[in-house]
Formats: sequence, structure tokens, C-alpha cells
Amino acid sequence: MNKWQAEFARIITPRLVIATMGNELRADDAFGPLLSARISRVLDTPVLNCGMTPENWTGPIADLAPDRIVLVDCVEMDKPPGTVAIFRAEEVSLGGASTHCSSVALLAKLLRDRTGADVYLIGVQPRSVEFGAPMSPPVARALDEVADVLLRLLPAQRGSDPMRGSSCRST
Repeated sequence: MNKWQAEFARIITPRLVIATMGNELRADDAFGPLLSARISRVLDTPVLNCGMTPENWTGPIADLAPDRIVLVDCVEMDKPPGTVAIFRAEEVSLGGASTHCSSVALLAKLLRDRTGADVYLIGVQPRSVEFGAPMSPPVARALDEVADVLLRLLPAQRGSDPMRGSSCRST
């Protein structure tokens, strides 16, 4: 288990909520929405695809009464494309990582203030967020890795096959 996986395993609680962000039309920025599509119907944990307007989802997230929230998005970390890391929201707002979406730090603060939940960010280093471009191979591999880890560590819905989600592959 690598560093981000061990940190994610440590923060799992029964009231965890996962909120993905991104734009499926912008290459590697599709990471969040594609992850949501892959795992949301399999996991018992709520997974919300907040798309390009995550601030509009603070109410529905708060309604779930989470004690921990994990945001998922592309993050500029000055690392090789496809690198995955997990941050506390405070690290993002203090400059531990910069994102292409300037509202991530504000969103984390809004969620923390509204729910009292600890807020984390799983970020992947993009290669490209060019409009109309396909997802890059290193980020597609990271998508497979993150989906497989979440499917392995989080409880599945009763009657679902946790391997169903991992069979999808991005192109």
C-alpha cells in the first residue's frame, strides 16, 4: 500500500462522502466524473459527481451529514502525470498544491463550515486539460488505480458485485 492509499484507508468512516469534480470534455479533467461513474453504483458510500459546479452541491452533501468528505479532482502538483496524492483541505488552501479550479479551497471551507466534516482532496496530476482531447494514458492508469483502491477499501452495496466497477476502462 503506497502513501496515498494508506492515508485514504486511515480516514474512512461510516459517514464518508466522496464528491468528484471535473469536466469530461477536457482530457485529464475527466478523472473525477469518470471515477464517479465507475464506482457510484457499486459502493454503499455516497459518491456525488459535482462536475464543473461543485459549489452547487454543498446542500446535498450537507444533507448526508458526513463526518469526512473526500473531494476528487485534477491537481497541479509539479509531479509526473498520473501521480496520485491525498491532501487535507487546509494543505490545498495554504499552497500545498494548486488546482486548475480555484474554487477547491473555497469549496472545502464552505463544506467544513456547513458540516463540521474533515475535508480531504484526492488529486491526480494531469498531463493535459485541453478541450476535446482524450484522457492521457498515465491519468487513465491512475483512474484504474484509484477506482480499484476505493472499490477494495469501501463497503459495497448489498447485492452488488464490487468488481463490476473495475471492469470499465477509459479510452
